[in-house]
Amino acid sequence: MDELYRAPKADLLDPSKFESPSYNPWLSIWLQPRATMRFVLRTKSIYWAWFLLLITCIPSVLWGLERRDIPLNYAVVAIVGVVFFILYFLLFTSIMYATRGWVKGGGNWRGLFIAVGWSSVPFMWGILIDLPYWVLYSGTVTLDEALSESIFYGLDGLTSVISVWGTATLIFCVAEVHKISFWKSLLHTLLSTIFALIPVGGLAYWLFFQYFMFAA
Repeated sequence: MDELYRAPKADLLDPSKFESPSYNPWLSIWLQPRATMRFVLRTKSIYWAWFLLLITCIPSVLWGLERRDIPLNYAVVAIVGVVFFILYFLLFTSIMYATRGWVKGGGNWRGLFIAVGWSSVPFMWGILIDLPYWVLYSGTVTLDEALSESIFYGLDGLTSVISVWGTATLIFCVAEVHKISFWKSLLHTLLSTIFALIPVGGLAYWLFFQYFMFAA
């Protein structure tokens, strides 16, 4: 009978028994975005979000310039492009934070920015797909026309899949920070994207237009 009233052993009260599972966010963000977001918010600094956004946006800007036949020796164009990328993400995060009440979200600015940063991981891996794309596009390697066209279509398809996956990852991550449903997060993300793109995109278009008019 004494066994029934004996105090629990110390190891049963060990806090380590109740620790949350650990994740490798570079991989788990693909299939477990909400659980990964909880782990990242608890263990990762906001500086990781800055790092991920920079890694993602710099190659994207350079590749975008190359595909539009804008000379890459226009270093100022690339630098301004990266600056506008960052400005967009800052404004996007701020709009999401300012309008969180529309969807009854409870996230703070730091959590939302971390969500934006880590949801760029799929896009970052997508840069690897751009490498063979760039080699073919630049004419460094010459292949049969039919084969080159097939590779282009295949890479375009993979890029589209990663873009959709990355967007869904962002929506899930924002949903976790706000503690709301996927559908509310989808609406909130869509509206915030529109509100952020209008001023940043408009200003970027005007500056680039002015730059190339001056350069001409």
